[in-house]
Amino acid sequence: MKKCLNLMGLLLIIGLVAAGCKKKEAPLEAVNPQEPAKTEPAPAALGTPSAEQQALNAAKAMADASKNVNTSDAPDYLKKMVVHITSLNKLTRENLTDCGKAESQISKYVETNKGELETMAKAADEAKKKASEPDKMKWVQQAMALMSPIMADTMKIQMEFTQKCPQQAKNINEVMSKYSVKN
Repeated sequence: MKKCLNLMGLLLIIGLVAAGCKKKEAPLEAVNPQEPAKTEPAPAALGTPSAEQQALNAAKAMADASKNVNTSDAPDYLKKMVVHITSLNKLTRENLTDCGKAESQISKYVETNKGELETMAKAADEAKKKASEPDKMKWVQQAMALMSPIMADTMKIQMEFTQKCPQQAKNINEVMSKYSVKN
């Protein structure tokens, strides 16, 4: 089953990283048709961390990397994003035993906060368009630092919801995608 995180914050961060920051391409290696293609060994079945453990490890690494990041001048939309994600986590956790109720409660929250969510997405889009590459990287680091205290919990609850309620998670992901940074 495809695992997806339907989080506005992750969409904002990914949008800033993917659309705003230039990535250097690695040079392609020359291929000799006489030699067999190099392949990476498959990971061992035993000892391979679960998807949940991988997500928790990523959250821990993000927290470790973000410890010394100054967030005092982070854009307001980044700070507000954490508040909304925390609220969405709480709603999801409280209603995880009833997929329909979880979807309904999250949808109500999104509808109630639609104006602010739209404003935040627009602010992120504008910032992405106007900012220099160093500023974009600074904002990504600040977003990671602001998210790091809640990231492990966020990943855990979203993975549980996606596994237990795949259709509702898909529906919510579609709704939340309206508030992501545009490419």
